[in-house]
Amino acid sequence: MALETAPLELTEQVPPKRNDFPILAQKRRLAHVNCHNQCTNPIRGRQKPNRTMEVWSLHKQLYLYVNALSDFGSRMNLIAVSALFSVFANSPVWLMAYFLARQAGAVLSSLFAGVLADRFDRRLCMIASDLVCAVVIGSIAIVPHPLTAVIAAFVAGIMYNVFQISFDASIASLFGEGNVKRTNSRIVRLTMIVTVLGFAVSGYVADLWGFRWIVAFDALTFLVSAVMLFRMRWQTTHRRVPNESKGKWGTDLAEVFAYLKAERVYLHLILFAFLFAFGGTAWNYGLPLLSQRDLSHQSTFHGLMWTMMGAGGVVGSFVFAKVRLRAIPAFLTTMVAFSLTISLVFWSSQQAVILGFLFAAGVFDAGAQLYQRTMIQTSDGAYRGRVLGIQALFVRLGYLLGFLVAPALLMVISLPVMIVVVQGVVTGIAMLLARTFSDSARQSLPK
Repeated sequence: MALETAPLELTEQVPPKRNDFPILAQKRRLAHVNCHNQCTNPIRGRQKPNRTMEVWSLHKQLYLYVNALSDFGSRMNLIAVSALFSVFANSPVWLMAYFLARQAGAVLSSLFAGVLADRFDRRLCMIASDLVCAVVIGSIAIVPHPLTAVIAAFVAGIMYNVFQISFDASIASLFGEGNVKRTNSRIVRLTMIVTVLGFAVSGYVADLWGFRWIVAFDALTFLVSAVMLFRMRWQTTHRRVPNESKGKWGTDLAEVFAYLKAERVYLHLILFAFLFAFGGTAWNYGLPLLSQRDLSHQSTFHGLMWTMMGAGGVVGSFVFAKVRLRAIPAFLTTMVAFSLTISLVFWSSQQAVILGFLFAAGVFDAGAQLYQRTMIQTSDGAYRGRVLGIQALFVRLGYLLGFLVAPALLMVISLPVMIVVVQGVVTGIAMLLARTFSDSARQSLPK
């Protein structure tokens, strides 16, 4: 008996429509990526390393050194501009105008730079800042006149703020949330190194080649930084602003003030930055006066003091990046320890003891900077640029107030007493804020 079989049903293969080709191509690409990600090493059973990601990681790490090179050029530029002013009449007036123009640009642009960092692509803000700085600083070499340098200082003060706030707000997304402390450690360490080397090398180079070469080198470092940023990519968290809200900068500031009111830990960190800047002006003002105790080797001793403090900062950036301490007590402890050691510097009479205390002060200074930077960069990415902008404004105001108070106190009391008074005020206010700061930090800072 023959078996009955059901007839085969031939289904017609419907060709994909023309509009479906992009969708099918995308599915094939996704399938290829998934297959590639699931492939493992047959020997070790591990996922194949992504060479492209490794290259970009190296580019990001390399950029930290390019940024440090730009800072190195900026410190050399300060000595070069001072050499330019020296050949014109009224050079002290021009030098004062240069410093005031730079500070005025930084103060006026702090809040504006923070809003820019939150509204727009932070990478593009950094590129634009580098290009503008390259042009205005290069103009000093083309038109070597004090007025050109003063105008360039004002514009550069604005652009420095735009760059630094955008860069600090991008560290978490650029290097990864888990690498913020290690990255800040490297930034602090490189800053300490270039501060010492920049001032040490610039005088010799200015005498050997002239100020124009230093200015041109500084402008070139900004161009190199812009080119590297143009080739880099990272996920940004800038806020999309509705069309009806564009141009209303007051709304952006009202939002961040409400955020700081709700997350008081970041407001406390801003106040600590203000206190640290205010206290820093006293010893910055006092170190040149302290070096005058040995008039026969004044310049050498002054350079050694900054060198020892920078060396301590390098060591501190290594130590505090490696040790595992709770950020809140570590920050408060290093801040108080720095105030104590920097005060002891001015009460010492032996040069070796002074240099030793400066080395210790550099260690604690690096630790305080590291913990403060790391904690404030945990703020919400949508507000981080404006939070850093407000901090930059308070830091500038702290320096300005300190440079007004320190000389006035020195007219009525001695240098060591003036340092103790200023550092005592800073430490006292910090301790008053410490309790509420610790409570708010435990509630707001990520574990």
